[in-house]
Amino acid sequence: MKAMNALTVLLVVATFAAGAYFYSSMPGLMASHWNAWGDVDGYMEKAVALFLLPCITLATAGFLYLVPKIDPLRENIEKFQKQYDGFVFLFVLFLSYIYFLQIAWSLGYEFDMNRMMVPGLGVLFIYIGMLCGDCRQNWFVGIRTPWTMSSERVWDKTHTLAEKLFVGLGTLWIIVGLVFPGFSPFMIAAVILAAISLFVYSYFEFQSEKREEKMLPQKPERPLEVKIVSAPAAKAARPAPVSRPMPKRKPLPIPLKKKPSKKPKKPKKAGKESKGKKKRKK
Repeated sequence: MKAMNALTVLLVVATFAAGAYFYSSMPGLMASHWNAWGDVDGYMEKAVALFLLPCITLATAGFLYLVPKIDPLRENIEKFQKQYDGFVFLFVLFLSYIYFLQIAWSLGYEFDMNRMMVPGLGVLFIYIGMLCGDCRQNWFVGIRTPWTMSSERVWDKTHTLAEKLFVGLGTLWIIVGLVFPGFSPFMIAAVILAAISLFVYSYFEFQSEKREEKMLPQKPERPLEVKIVSAPAAKAARPAPVSRPMPKRKPLPIPLKKKPSKKPKKPKKAGKESKGKKKRKK
């Protein structure tokens, strides 16, 4: 999906370019947060507000593109790579959409922020549900509980349910949110409740799988065969010893005895010889 990845990069670049272009037109303090009823309850200096969300978008996109390369089960992510790249693009598009709504508000356009965010949130949850239906067992994407990571069957059943829940919640969010914008807090509570229910569901599915494995008939183990062999038969069964010629050993060399060297006699002193000659003369 090279085209999808290129569009994602263009979106990130567009947010930075928009921040630089509208910098001089922004007030000193920009609205940065809205509460559940659509009222502004947070402000930031424009130097921070204009580039904070683009930086968050860039970091998020970079991490999401790094995930398939560092996941130990990366071969499973490759099986739904097309859908995964689509999710990265849609998530970056959603963050960019919020960023441009923030710029429009700061330029003086008045609108209901909650009502404007509802379609984006609804479409995002619908796509997350569709992604759950396609994703395979991995460590980063999907409903990762101890029980879904321990059994591929539990993973598949949990994500089949997740697909139905998130697609339904996304559709309901679009319909209800556009008519009743103040209903958004209840929708957030419904999403949290759905996540908890999937966690509990995966546990019970894992326990059910373990019970089914115990009920399956186990293969009987083969009894050990013990053969009693008499002594003569055992001797006959033994292979005859093979006679091997002994290797010839080379005779060890006899060390030659060294003759003791004669010590040279010390020459007599001249004084002693003169005394002996004197005695002979006498």
